[in-house]
Amino acid sequence: MCCISAARQRNAPVLFSDQESPGVYGKVRKAASSIDRFSIRLGIFLRRYPMARVFVILYIALLHLWVMVVLLTYTPEMHPSHPDGR
Repeated sequence: MCCISAARQRNAPVLFSDQESPGVYGKVRKAASSIDRFSIRLGIFLRRYPMARVFVILYIALLHLWVMVVLLTYTPEMHPSHPDGR
């Protein structure tokens, strides 16, 4: 039981350390670290709440279905071409 509570108390790993780096490289590291922290929190949230997982899967499935409907039913407008370029 103590191992489970110790595992929950440890910090989530981050891609980069929070040390300040000069220039653009430091900004990229900070952005990547923020994205990493967000994705870890999202994964933990989806692992804890199975209904959220179901809603995410349904949303992705419906989004794919909608994109396929739009792509397969789209017909571009056909304009008559004029020989003089009008």
